[in-house]
Amino acid sequence: MRRAFLLPFLSLALAQVGLVDGPRPPTEVRGTLQGDARQGYRVVVEFLVDGGGNPVQGSMAQGLYWNGTFLLWLSGWESFRLSGYTPGAPYDRAAFDVYDSQNRLRGRAGVTTAYDASNRPSYHRVEYAVWPLQGQRVWMPSPDNPVPMEAGGWLSVTPPGGSARERYRYPGMESYRPPSVQGSILSGLSPADRDVAAKVLLSSLSDLRAFYARQPRGSALWFFVPEVSVWTQTLAQEFGSRNGGQARFVVPENTARTYCSLYRNDSRFHVMPRDTLPKEQSFAVIYPPSGATQKGAVMAGRHLVDRPDWQETDYVSFTTALSPTQDGLPEAQAYVWGYISQANLRARVRFKDWVLSSGYNRYTSGQTGTPWDGLVQRGGRGL
Repeated sequence: MRRAFLLPFLSLALAQVGLVDGPRPPTEVRGTLQGDARQGYRVVVEFLVDGGGNPVQGSMAQGLYWNGTFLLWLSGWESFRLSGYTPGAPYDRAAFDVYDSQNRLRGRAGVTTAYDASNRPSYHRVEYAVWPLQGQRVWMPSPDNPVPMEAGGWLSVTPPGGSARERYRYPGMESYRPPSVQGSILSGLSPADRDVAAKVLLSSLSDLRAFYARQPRGSALWFFVPEVSVWTQTLAQEFGSRNGGQARFVVPENTARTYCSLYRNDSRFHVMPRDTLPKEQSFAVIYPPSGATQKGAVMAGRHLVDRPDWQETDYVSFTTALSPTQDGLPEAQAYVWGYISQANLRARVRFKDWVLSSGYNRYTSGQTGTPWDGLVQRGGRGL
């Protein structure tokens, strides 16, 4: 029996995902995220279409001692090999027949050896054209690729062979704003006189760190937010690193119910007496320690929950509890790190194992591959 855990806060889609809210189902149109927060995100969009007589074409770089085989997704993953290719040999626009795993001729490929500055062989450039089997559906790229992402994660894209553009949304990017709309956090307001205090905009991670460092050492930071997102956790961790103080989270009742299994005994989490809270009404209060002469401060705005498009926020590093997908699973947690835009998030996962003599009392560790999709599979005890 296989057991699965889901990361509850990982809302940003990774790598290749089905696009939603468009005229085609997510199983027939997909996108791959590219770019970064500073320059703006772009998406490489592909459509599942009838292959007919059109080949699937592409290129790749392979090492000098590549064995001449490669995998290609048509209606599923298929293995192909170059007939007559010899590993380690130099080639200059050499052409080879391409056969599938059933030894059927499926296409042609060209190989050219690239050389470094010292005129030594460096790697092979491989270009291929592979024909689908009769009646097979294949993934074809949009002629608009890469497609710029609009506010809210929307995309306007032309299907292959089509003329009219179709509208889709990249899931998990509902809060995205293009770089021209910078995200800011309002700060520098005293809770006692926020109506007359000067307002300061924090427009970069360095601004935020400097702001935290200026607050009285050992202050308490209270977040009043609709949810504790990955970005909210990042803000709290930065506060602990720069100020040395503790962070607390106050969430609405509806959110608290979903967090109950994860944070029931976590003293950092508290409940506000209301069902929901709009992101735009989020705020955080920095309370100085007892005896401090400096006033506290207030931060406000949706970017206490949504990640702002600051250049430095593309990298994430945080630890979180994992949410079990079925009853009876052991406790687990993950340390997650990597760059979102490069789809290379990784996670080091720890499970709380059962020991007969003393119950749940130790963790075992494992590490996921890259990119991580927030899902961990684990075999059960004796199952």
